[in-house]
Amino acid sequence: MLKLIRIKAILLFFILGIVVFGCQNTTNNSTSNETSLTSTSAKVYKSVAVEGMTCGGCEKTVQGALTAIDGVDSAFASHVDKQVRILVDTSKVNLQDIQQAINDKGYTAGDFIK
Repeated sequence: MLKLIRIKAILLFFILGIVVFGCQNTTNNSTSNETSLTSTSAKVYKSVAVEGMTCGGCEKTVQGALTAIDGVDSAFASHVDKQVRILVDTSKVNLQDIQQAINDKGYTAGDFIK
């Protein structure tokens, strides 16, 4: 019986901790992130079609070429989907430079999907 009471108490503290601390952190972080993104940058997600990728090594090559560009925060390439998704600051980099970086690595960059 005592063991059951201890388990219930631990679960109660765990749930209260998630509700109290989790909600406060989520609320504060989302507000500050929204403010910083809208007021100081032109960051957007874009996807570009890429032909010629056949494996994970190809994906890493494309990702490395793109993340080396100032203004590209992240890149996720998929040889299965034949595209790369990037988070880019359009105030720092021209989208045609992204296509050129892909082409320079021996792949064929197509049109932007989004």
